[in-house]
Amino acid sequence: MSTPITADIMPRGWEPDEIQLWADAFEDLAQLQSRTGQFFPIPDDFTKADVRQVKEILPLLDGQKVVLRGDTVSVGLVSAEALDQLADTRSGMFRLTAGYEGMLFTLGQHQMDLGHATAVLRLARNFPAVRYLGSERPE
Repeated sequence: MSTPITADIMPRGWEPDEIQLWADAFEDLAQLQSRTGQFFPIPDDFTKADVRQVKEILPLLDGQKVVLRGDTVSVGLVSAEALDQLADTRSGMFRLTAGYEGMLFTLGQHQMDLGHATAVLRLARNFPAVRYLGSERPE
């Protein structure tokens, strides 16, 4: 038995490609939960920013580097030596590597620690800042 579909399945106010965006997002979230062994309900306030963050975490778990988005990067320096090295740069390009004990990812009320993370910042137009898990930079 079959019947024709007469109602539009796209929710009001959605763009035509938004259905695929959310379908991919929920698949990525399911993959992230499965790979980390951390299962939790989809947060009520799951946003497009969360979708992008989940999409960035999957390559990190595969050992790939991820280019940081945006035109600015904020860095907190906790040692005087690092600040001195930064002040001593004379060229228009320098590189700063920052390692973190853990990369904490927050999604709604759930937090997961993905492990040791490193960010490499090269402040030059042709070299974007990247982030990766582990202490050795992927190629």
